[in-house]
Amino acid sequence: MNELNIYQLIGEIIENCQCIEHDLKIIYAIAKPGDFNYNLEDTKKWNLGEIIAKIEELDHRNIFPFDLDDKDYELLNSIRNERNFVCHECFQSYEYIEDYHFKRVEYEKVVNETKKTIFNYLFPDGLC
Repeated sequence: MNELNIYQLIGEIIENCQCIEHDLKIIYAIAKPGDFNYNLEDTKKWNLGEIIAKIEELDHRNIFPFDLDDKDYELLNSIRNERNFVCHECFQSYEYIEDYHFKRVEYEKVVNETKKTIFNYLFPDGLC
């Protein structure tokens, strides 16, 4: 895997995380009592962690109509943590590793693990 492939995979990870975040905002807007459009507008400035917390809050108040359990929230928070790493630390750390071989090996691991986590969420039955 070359550096261009790593950048491409990281871009795909960010893209998938943005889709997950957007889908969760739509789910929240549907689940929360009140007007869908107003509810969706409320979510516009929320990040992935905030929307997960808001959904969990609805769930604990027995307002959320979907059957999410602790494993679902663990997975969503795992995706959030990996997304935060990729978006906020990955490139910075990558640029400061001077040994190219080590850089390539380490980032292949990070990218592949993160990609696997996200695709397991998107395709839990192995459709991918």
